[in-house]
Amino acid sequence: MGTATFPHPVKLITGIIASSENGFSESETLLQKEFGSIDYKSDILTFDHTNYYQKDMGSGLKRRFFSFEKLIGPAGLADIKLITNKLEDEISESISDAKRPVNIDPGYLS
Repeated sequence: MGTATFPHPVKLITGIIASSENGFSESETLLQKEFGSIDYKSDILTFDHTNYYQKDMGSGLKRRFFSFEKLIGPAGLADIKLITNKLEDEISESISDAKRPVNIDPGYLS
């Protein structure tokens, strides 16, 4: 029989889909306030793999990934998703060029 252990800390990442550059910059600022320093920022990529978000976010969507310096416990991911939902609402109030200017999906790498 194995011995129960606590999971190791993991690397927090976020995938962001945005309808404008403002969405990425607002997301970056708010995410850093919540989760600390960003240690990796991907290039801005074209997001044309699906039209799922088009009704709420418009066309010409882009995607970017961030990872954060501070490691997290994997059990905290559900709480982090609630925080990113709140951040999406805040960004929606400050950017009025789309019904839903950003979609922020957190995850982690171990």
